[in-house]
Amino acid sequence: MKRRPLAVAASLFALGAALAVLLWHLSGGKG
Repeated sequence: MKRRPLAVAASLFALGAALAVLLWHLSGGKG
């Protein structure tokens, strides 16, 4: 299976977004 650059970029973006949201919640962003 070849790696599709678009799929890799999408997965990296999703991972980064999830980490950003997690850090935002941990830092008390809702407060």
